[in-house]
Amino acid sequence: MAKVVQRICTAGSMLVATFAAATVAATPPDGANGLAGQHVEARQSNGEQLKRFSIDEYLKLEDLGKIILDPSARRLVFAHIPAVGQLVDYGSDMSLQTGTLMVADLTSRAKARALFDPEQGAAYVPESFSPGGERLAFYRIKKGSVSLGVYDFGTGSLQFLAQTPEISGTMNYSPVWVSGSEIVYPALPPGRQPAAIELRRYTGAQLSEAWNRTWEGREVSVSEVDSHADGGGTKPRAGELVRANLVSGEAKVMAAGLFVDLRVSADRRYLAASREYERPQPVPERLNVDWTLARLQLNVFDLKANTTRVVVPNANIGMGSLEWSPSAHNLAFFAWDVGTGVQSGRFHIYGAQTHQTQVWAHVGLDLASERERGLFERPERVVWVGSRLAIVARALRAGDQTPHFTYSGMPDSHLHKADWFLIGPRGKSRNLTSQFEAVSPVPVGVSSDAFCVVADGHVWRINAAEEKKDLTRNINAELEDAAEHSVSRAPYTESGVLTSTSQPGTIVLVDVGAEHAVPIVTSSDQPVQPLAASARAGVVVLRDDTERGTALLLWRAGGESAPLEQINSFLGDIAKSHWRTITYRVNAQRQLKSCFLLPPDYEPARRYPVVVNSYPWQVCPADIDSDRAFRLGIGTDFFSALPHLLAAEGYIVFYPSNPGDLDRTANGPIGGMTQLVLQGVDALAAEGYADPNRVGLFGFSQGGITSLWLGTQTDRFRAIVSVNGWADLASHYLSSTVDGLFYTDLGTFAGSSLRYETLGSSEFGLGQTPWSDPGAYVRNSPVFSADKIRNPIMLIHSDMDVFPLSQYDEMFTALYRLRKEAVFVRYWGEGHGPISPANVRDMWTRITAWYARWLDVPGPAN
Repeated sequence: MAKVVQRICTAGSMLVATFAAATVAATPPDGANGLAGQHVEARQSNGEQLKRFSIDEYLKLEDLGKIILDPSARRLVFAHIPAVGQLVDYGSDMSLQTGTLMVADLTSRAKARALFDPEQGAAYVPESFSPGGERLAFYRIKKGSVSLGVYDFGTGSLQFLAQTPEISGTMNYSPVWVSGSEIVYPALPPGRQPAAIELRRYTGAQLSEAWNRTWEGREVSVSEVDSHADGGGTKPRAGELVRANLVSGEAKVMAAGLFVDLRVSADRRYLAASREYERPQPVPERLNVDWTLARLQLNVFDLKANTTRVVVPNANIGMGSLEWSPSAHNLAFFAWDVGTGVQSGRFHIYGAQTHQTQVWAHVGLDLASERERGLFERPERVVWVGSRLAIVARALRAGDQTPHFTYSGMPDSHLHKADWFLIGPRGKSRNLTSQFEAVSPVPVGVSSDAFCVVADGHVWRINAAEEKKDLTRNINAELEDAAEHSVSRAPYTESGVLTSTSQPGTIVLVDVGAEHAVPIVTSSDQPVQPLAASARAGVVVLRDDTERGTALLLWRAGGESAPLEQINSFLGDIAKSHWRTITYRVNAQRQLKSCFLLPPDYEPARRYPVVVNSYPWQVCPADIDSDRAFRLGIGTDFFSALPHLLAAEGYIVFYPSNPGDLDRTANGPIGGMTQLVLQGVDALAAEGYADPNRVGLFGFSQGGITSLWLGTQTDRFRAIVSVNGWADLASHYLSSTVDGLFYTDLGTFAGSSLRYETLGSSEFGLGQTPWSDPGAYVRNSPVFSADKIRNPIMLIHSDMDVFPLSQYDEMFTALYRLRKEAVFVRYWGEGHGPISPANVRDMWTRITAWYARWLDVPGPAN
């Protein structure tokens, strides 16, 4: 639930605490009003009054950042994120989850402690352990500057490497250990810092300096970007690939350029990495549908001979597709010719000792796309099984032998069940999972000649002889993959961890070399969130979110548990909001289930004002039903906590389901949303929850534009708050972002063409350019229907967002020209939504005052 509602609320937030809630289907109980639910007393068992969740409590929330186990599961390291209102820096990408590095000795019962005393004003992110676990690589972030550090557990010493590492939330720049004392990492040129950390601060400083140069009149203040008839793509990004020896202190530059997707062979003899070039400009005659961020060229380094070889130099390498064979010096990767598209790509095999490259075509198959799981359109990762590759694909119709890669959601997409197939050099394939009804595309364990996968709720080991063994045949539980999908695509391991869908609180550890999986039954009656695990050691680290805060717990196979860390204990004194679900029919036939949040002191005899949260393709999570409780994370991102803040003020917060197939109509990508949302509101009112005359609307990010769109289609929403979205599809298509001012090598002048030209992989896809069908862009842009808005709107935006502030400039100008009731709030120095405490507090005060004014409810008490 947490993951899905995070997406509803914001593009990415960090879980820090939860409000437990009993979920009850909204069926009318006995009573004249048909009201559902029971009164929730906001008192503790001792009679003391519970506190209301307020902006002050939100700013107290702490978090747990990235968590990693050492290879032998002796120790655990994680980042303890301080309270939202006490972070050391609000100028960086908060998704990096920086904090104090904590270590827990898993061989003892001791709680976690600080790994070392942090520098004043610095925060840290753990990265990886050395092969034997003797050293830990981590990032230090301090006022926009990043360093790669290494902690030595044997000596307790710290080292910081000289060159600045590149880090990103969308590309994998993680360093790799090539021995216990040597690490290789991509470094930026002198004077540069990662955009994820420095973009806003650097942009502000550069603008200020340029302005002053102009005003003084003595120096040039100019920058230049260019376009090429041949599409470019030949300019490499500046940087270095650095090999650092932590014993001698020597750091050697292995190659010039910025490298991504570093992968070392099983024996650590060879290193594969892709050199990054500027993204080629889209081909004018072809829709821009490939979710690629750069052109990548494959390089293979012989770490023993100190030689480098460029592999298939005229090909573009698929991001994250590099996979070394566990038992040979063979590298698998996905590539396509420069000038063509990802859909023409094929799997390739490079022999590091023979220097030969073969194309292994997936004859008669249509590759499954990761976009089906919410990210880029690219093939699922491959697995080496002996000397062959296991891939995830769909069999094509009989007679069609041409290899396909059809993006999900496109008109000719063959979206029947995807299976695991074995392929080899001659193009023949074997279906490994045809007998199963449901198969996971993510392995939960990989060895040199076998892999484990979840199919029909069980874990099956499949080996090179195509033999299948159920490792969970003695476990009476339905299982699902517990691994988070990651852009970085960390190397597969021999073990994995799964959770049970039929037995809440049950975790299953899988070792591909074992005869059976190991279940761990926790004391929780709720679905648990495993964060790190080792099947060989029989341990799992999980996050236990309860009404009294969040605990980090270690569980062992024998059923023994130990607390490692506790945060947000003050939540035990907070009155909890409660989630419910409601089912109803739309379009006279389709049944939908939607979620809504009740105030802590909900009384069945009352009807409440409602705030509807708008978001495209929004659905109520499948695991929310009438007989299971669930938990919703509250993030250090303000918009994850906003529903609970609103509920504490006496509002019902409603998440109407509007699945993509109903959202999209012949009129546009969200042409059906208005009817779906209003039918949900009507159902909520019919069940006695909502006051139909006091309904407001909220939208953030992609919800920002949907809230504006809904405002142009109906007058049912008496007050609208739209935050950090956009309003004009054509100008948004063509707009650069703040990235383009000084980080011009990031290819920021593609605008938002990907969002609109593609169909299946974008909620706002039109399948047209503004030149081929300008009318489609106009018809679906709220700004061109601003005259139809009849209710007051508050627009909130920030100057350093990925969605340009100018989008809401346009919308407000239209509202101003038309004499509509509106207010435009602009925050400075903020990215995709305000995060600094003063601005967050101010925004919250404005939002609640706006709803109170127009929905006729008392204003906030704080």
